[in-house]
Amino acid sequence: MGRTPLNPVSTLFFEYNKRSNTSKCTISDCPHLIMKGQHSMILEKHVEHRHQKSCLELLKEKKRIEHSDSDSDEVYGFDSSNKKLKSLPKSISGLRLMCTENS
Repeated sequence: MGRTPLNPVSTLFFEYNKRSNTSKCTISDCPHLIMKGQHSMILEKHVEHRHQKSCLELLKEKKRIEHSDSDSDEVYGFDSSNKKLKSLPKSISGLRLMCTENS
């Protein structure tokens, strides 16, 4: 199955062709339209170097995703800096909620 991609660069600015293993930049007037593969750091560097305005949009989206992820960690008692459990829930229902949230 694979893990959920955390970097939104591929969904915001690229179309991936599985058959040819290429990513096509969807930003208009791109001088380097097609790249091999779909690795997020390569795609992010492309946006950073060739599309500065779009790079700001990407950074805002990454910050939003990071912030929403850290909020959910705090709700369930995790320290967002190292993802360790701060303390056990005070009730059985809190424990059930933690256990069933990810399933």
